Amino acid sequence: MSAIADAVAMLDAAAKTVPGVEVSTDLGAALNPPTVMIGPPQLSWDGYNVEPTEATFSVFVIVAFDDYAIEKLYQLVPQVAAALDANTDGSVRTAAPAVFQSGGHDYPAYEITCEVPL
Repeated sequence: MSAIADAVAMLDAAAKTVPGVEVSTDLGAALNPPTVMIGPPQLSWDGYNVEPTEATFSVFVIVAFDDYAIEKLYQLVPQVAAALDANTDGSVRTAAPAVFQSGGHDYPAYEITCEVPL
């Protein structure tokens, strides 16, 4: 496995510690919210290294669009952020409101930015 794939697996395992959410890395998968979607990372190189040294992931916390969507996000986002911080070598930097599009539907979401050393 590559360092990038290892980082994805680490985030996946961390997100799965949050009860009641599905976790996916397949951006084309059918959603069954609440879902944590781990997107492909932005990669950074430090100095003259051939291999990337840091990956910045967008981790989306996605809920169904209903009357309680915002409340659900307010409950889930801190749980997911805490799980990512506690169970990975990475660190959560930000969480911003977002809309996640999948299968022709817009879902309320938060985009958590998590930096992981490689």
